[in-house]
Amino acid sequence: MTTTPNIAATIVLYNANLQRLKENISACLPQVERIYLVDNSESPRFTESKLQDEWGNNVRYIALGENLGIAAALNRGCQEAKTDGYNWILTLDQDSVVPQNLISAFLKIIAESPDNIGIITPQVNTHAKDFHQTETSIEELITCITSGSLTSLEAFTAIGGFNEALFIDNVDTDFSLRLKENNYRVLRDNSVVMAHQIGNIREYKWRGRHLFNVTHHNYIRRYYITRNNLYIDRHYAKTFGLKNYGVINLLKQILKVLLFEQDKLRKFTSIRHGIYDFRHGIFGKYNPQQRK
Repeated sequence: MTTTPNIAATIVLYNANLQRLKENISACLPQVERIYLVDNSESPRFTESKLQDEWGNNVRYIALGENLGIAAALNRGCQEAKTDGYNWILTLDQDSVVPQNLISAFLKIIAESPDNIGIITPQVNTHAKDFHQTETSIEELITCITSGSLTSLEAFTAIGGFNEALFIDNVDTDFSLRLKENNYRVLRDNSVVMAHQIGNIREYKWRGRHLFNVTHHNYIRRYYITRNNLYIDRHYAKTFGLKNYGVINLLKQILKVLLFEQDKLRKFTSIRHGIYDFRHGIFGKYNPQQRK
């Protein structure tokens, strides 16, 4: 017997822009029963009472007091929702504004094909190149991003939540692949499109034709991308056919930084640190100030 979906949302914050957050809440709250705002900022900008003055008691604010990483923040939001009796949760970045039909479309999938769904994601438009909406209505994926995705809290619990050792970057990839390992389905509903920004992404063309995208992530993110790509390679490449996932992405990253990005020295230094830490099993939060 399938449990009737009751849905919460969690939005992970880090030095959030108030106006953008208002747009996010305004789009999300009519579609869910409660929103958990989990703030990773070292100096929180909000209070629960002020947020509830505007949005009511269905908005909860949880200030972590330090940056514990996106995985820890997601776990906190999911655990709070589970404790309060919810069985599905919409996970969001602070900059993602969901379309009005997101949850209604996802609920239709749950009603029609409820078995073993781990996560449902929308089609994502990063605005990095010409976007063409896929016509196939429902697709089975290997991985998806967490922002804008609806996750079964039963599945979340079964696989042990998000991997906090990764901190940020590939947290969603790791989560998706563990869902697949445990026979949960990762689905994409192509009838729903959500705009999503990845880094300071820029498209490069040659004679009007798309060549590739460069994200221009800062040097700290380059560390996590490097270390965690290699982690995904080691743990999942054979199972899911992701041959040389980490190595290929590392080489692409080095080439793009070398040819197109600024702050090259710090970025290459953090890439080197990422490789070293992966090889030596060092995970968690990166602190470049502790390096020589």
